[in-house]
Amino acid sequence: MALRCCRASAEQIKADTRAAELLKQDSHAFWKGVARDRSRKVTGFVNKIGDATGETDISEMRKIIFLICITVFLMMVLSHIFMLNAVVMIT
Repeated sequence: MALRCCRASAEQIKADTRAAELLKQDSHAFWKGVARDRSRKVTGFVNKIGDATGETDISEMRKIIFLICITVFLMMVLSHIFMLNAVVMIT
Protein backbone atom coordinates (compact mmCIF):
# COMPACT_ATOMS: atom_id res chain seq x y z
CA MET A 1 0.00 0.00 0.00
CA ALA A 2 2.80 2.40 0.91
CA LEU A 3 4.62 1.59 -2.35
CA ARG A 4 1.51 2.44 -4.38
CA CYS A 5 1.22 5.71 -2.51
CA CYS A 6 4.88 6.55 -3.25
CA ARG A 7 4.46 5.72 -6.95
CA ALA A 8 1.31 7.82 -7.18
CA SER A 9 3.11 10.68 -5.45
CA ALA A 10 6.07 10.41 -7.82
CA GLU A 11 3.75 10.41 -10.84
CA GLN A 12 1.96 13.48 -9.47
CA ILE A 13 5.29 15.30 -8.99
CA LYS A 14 6.29 14.45 -12.59
CA ALA A 15 2.94 15.69 -13.89
CA ASP A 16 3.24 18.91 -11.88
CA THR A 17 6.76 19.46 -13.20
CA ARG A 18 5.64 18.96 -16.82
CA ALA A 19 2.69 21.32 -16.27
CA ALA A 20 4.99 23.99 -14.82
CA GLU A 21 7.36 23.66 -17.80
CA LEU A 22 4.43 23.99 -20.16
CA LEU A 23 3.08 27.04 -18.34
CA LYS A 24 6.53 28.67 -18.51
CA GLN A 25 6.33 27.99 -22.25
CA ASP A 26 9.59 26.09 -22.04
CA SER A 27 8.75 23.55 -24.74
CA HIS A 28 12.32 22.22 -24.96
CA ALA A 29 12.39 21.27 -21.28
CA PHE A 30 8.84 19.91 -21.48
CA TRP A 31 9.51 17.54 -24.37
CA LYS A 32 12.91 16.55 -22.99
CA GLY A 33 11.21 15.59 -19.72
CA VAL A 34 8.49 13.66 -21.55
CA ALA A 35 11.09 11.75 -23.57
CA ARG A 36 13.11 10.99 -20.43
CA ASP A 37 10.02 9.73 -18.57
CA ARG A 38 8.90 7.56 -21.48
CA SER A 39 12.33 6.10 -22.19
CA ARG A 40 12.48 4.62 -18.70
CA LYS A 41 9.44 2.49 -19.44
CA VAL A 42 10.38 1.35 -22.93
CA THR A 43 12.91 -1.22 -24.01
CA GLY A 44 14.64 -1.14 -27.36
CA PHE A 45 13.41 -4.59 -28.33
CA VAL A 46 9.98 -6.06 -28.91
CA ASN A 47 9.59 -9.39 -27.15
CA LYS A 48 5.99 -10.22 -28.06
CA ILE A 49 4.00 -9.90 -31.28
CA GLY A 50 0.57 -11.48 -31.23
CA ASP A 51 1.00 -14.95 -29.74
CA ALA A 52 4.71 -15.13 -30.57
CA THR A 53 7.05 -14.44 -27.68
CA GLY A 54 10.82 -14.33 -27.77
CA GLU A 55 13.31 -13.93 -30.54
CA THR A 56 12.88 -17.41 -32.04
CA ASP A 57 9.06 -17.41 -32.10
CA ILE A 58 8.92 -13.92 -33.63
CA SER A 59 11.47 -14.90 -36.30
CA GLU A 60 9.50 -18.03 -37.17
CA MET A 61 6.24 -16.06 -37.36
CA ARG A 62 7.81 -13.48 -39.69
CA LYS A 63 9.33 -16.25 -41.81
CA ILE A 64 5.93 -17.93 -42.21
CA ILE A 65 4.25 -14.62 -43.11
CA PHE A 66 6.99 -13.90 -45.66
CA LEU A 67 6.61 -17.34 -47.25
CA ILE A 68 2.84 -16.91 -47.42
CA CYS A 69 3.24 -13.53 -49.12
CA ILE A 70 5.71 -14.94 -51.65
CA THR A 71 3.38 -17.88 -52.36
CA VAL A 72 0.39 -15.61 -52.91
CA PHE A 73 2.44 -13.35 -55.19
CA LEU A 74 3.66 -16.29 -57.28
CA MET A 75 0.12 -17.68 -57.55
CA MET A 76 -1.10 -14.31 -58.81
CA VAL A 77 1.70 -14.13 -61.39
CA LEU A 78 1.03 -17.68 -62.58
CA SER A 79 -2.71 -17.07 -62.84
CA HIS A 80 -2.07 -14.00 -64.99
CA ILE A 81 0.29 -15.98 -67.22
CA PHE A 82 -2.31 -18.75 -67.64
CA MET A 83 -5.02 -16.20 -68.41
CA LEU A 84 -2.80 -14.55 -71.02
CA ASN A 85 -2.06 -17.95 -72.59
CA ALA A 86 -5.78 -18.77 -72.65
CA VAL A 87 -6.57 -15.46 -74.37
CA VAL A 88 -3.83 -16.08 -76.95
CA MET A 89 -5.13 -19.62 -77.62
CA ILE A 90 -8.69 -18.38 -78.07
CA THR A 91 -7.76 -15.69 -80.57
